[in-house]
Amino acid sequence: MSINSNTTRVRNLRSSLGTGASIKKRALVWTVAGAVMLAAGGCISEGNESVALPYDTTRIKVTTEKDFRAAKKLARKAEKAKDPNKAIVHYQAAIARFPEFAAAWNNLGVIFLSQDRYFEAAEVFARAADLSPADPRPMFNLALTWDRARYYEDALDFYNQSLARDPNYLPAINGAVRAERVLNRASYETLERIRRALLMERDPKWREFLTFQRGTTERAIAESRGEMYPMSSTKGGDGLIP
Repeated sequence: MSINSNTTRVRNLRSSLGTGASIKKRALVWTVAGAVMLAAGGCISEGNESVALPYDTTRIKVTTEKDFRAAKKLARKAEKAKDPNKAIVHYQAAIARFPEFAAAWNNLGVIFLSQDRYFEAAEVFARAADLSPADPRPMFNLALTWDRARYYEDALDFYNQSLARDPNYLPAINGAVRAERVLNRASYETLERIRRALLMERDPKWREFLTFQRGTTERAIAESRGEMYPMSSTKGGDGLIP
């Protein structure tokens, strides 16, 4: 599915969702430092998820070096701003100065999510994903928007698109498994994702959830094939979604 069609679906979200959807502050933030964006402290922790920080922006095709430098300065101001509304103004100015600045689009979306402005967030995440087609994070943020709005089919689709960019991107694996649980689905692909996630996940709550889901998914697959399944294999947690 192309980003253009994703953007169309995001705009459909604007007209179809109610205003009561809750957005958790788990979206991924990129930071700006010097000429490139570098990891600051390795990761950030939001709720029960730890997520990696940013990537090298030298891959961006700089059309005007002066505009890019000016945009980075504005983005740094946004990062330092204590008032999120001032940060929004700075990010919007950075985007106006250098429209290909994927990190500014993404971080603007993170602020919108923190304010429950999920319409705007989805639109700018789609733009960030368009500008960084190899990076799984903006697509994950877009999936998270649909997830929190309880459009689980669409959320799963965007989680899958994030995983198409990086099959080992843990936040998207966890999100996909969670969405599949809500949709009451079980497949060998789900089982493989759970096994892969358990090799990477360190958070105890997520490990408990994934272990439980591994058991229930194995059971569902066995039952669909008319096979017996041992009860002991479901040990490992109560299956509560983190």
